[in-house]
Amino acid sequence: EIIYDTLLSSTGEDSIVSYTQYVNIDTVNGFVAARYFNMSASINTKIYSTAQFNGKLKAIRHVMTPSLSFNYTPDFGAPKWGYYGDYYTSPTATEPTPYSIFEQSIYGGPARGEVGSIGLNISNTLEIKVYSKSDSIKHEKKIKILESFSFGSSYNIAADSLNFSDIGFSAYTTLFKNVRINFSGSFDPYILDTNGVNLNQFEWNVNKRIGRFNGGYVSLSTDFNSKRKTNPDLATTAGTEAEREMVWNNPNDYIDFEVPWNFSVSYNLRVTNTPTFEGKDSLYTTQSATFQGDVNLTPNWKLMLTSGYDFQLKDFTYTSIDIYRQLHCWEMGFKWIPFGSRQSYIFNINVKASVLQDLKLTRKKDWTEY
Repeated sequence: EIIYDTLLSSTGEDSIVSYTQYVNIDTVNGFVAARYFNMSASINTKIYSTAQFNGKLKAIRHVMTPSLSFNYTPDFGAPKWGYYGDYYTSPTATEPTPYSIFEQSIYGGPARGEVGSIGLNISNTLEIKVYSKSDSIKHEKKIKILESFSFGSSYNIAADSLNFSDIGFSAYTTLFKNVRINFSGSFDPYILDTNGVNLNQFEWNVNKRIGRFNGGYVSLSTDFNSKRKTNPDLATTAGTEAEREMVWNNPNDYIDFEVPWNFSVSYNLRVTNTPTFEGKDSLYTTQSATFQGDVNLTPNWKLMLTSGYDFQLKDFTYTSIDIYRQLHCWEMGFKWIPFGSRQSYIFNINVKASVLQDLKLTRKKDWTEY
């Protein structure tokens, strides 16, 4: 319900010269079901190609995996579904404002707008086979050049313009068995106006390029660690099968006291394109290095340090110091962020058993208190 304030005109009649808007929201008790659905289908295949050579380079193998997908969701904002209504925000408004009858509920309701997209993604792997003295039988060794390189886009059949989505790409591979390289980015197939809004004209037709570079990310990382002192196969009968699987599937969420020390370092480069008012590309670059290490001071004490350096800001990135102590059925943890916007500390002593997870002692000082 919209209520307007009225002023008395010189003729003695009410005339809305100015108004104040009041939206009275009424909650109707009852049971109303929100039913929504969508449809999807996909198909994929693999294409193998191999080139054989004589010499130290014996073969090159390329595997391409194209995947075609289709997704459709009807417009649940249409009047026939009865999930949305309309109201006018002012007496002079020409277009109604929609609202959902479920917007005050816990789970909300179906989204408005029809969506129908056809997506194409092509994933690639590339490896070579070279001569190797270490293999006494075949004298061959396989080397992965690209473990994955994929790119793709989609076409929205329900839109009346700007049907193509951004063209995204990503790849990763490993060098020297321990250096991981990841990169990703995207291109916008449509041109921009001087306000930075997409126009329904392709970059290819105007600027003779596939798309305008939105931005990308490159990461190089490596890690070093000592060998596990005991139980290298992680074989154990402790806990239930579900608990063991939870630990194996989420190793970063737990403290491993059987590895004496770990150290990892990474370099991150991010490039963002922020076009100027003239519509010209303007690339902004950020780069940083991060590292993380931990060491067992004793069989029951572990010290962990996480930090990094931002080369643009010439300052340290998020830094934390963590100390862990095993106390048989209990455990102790202390986390300290010494500086920065998230400066804080938290100290915990708690029971290890998940059924007694509420049995703990906590002392902390949040970043809002600094």
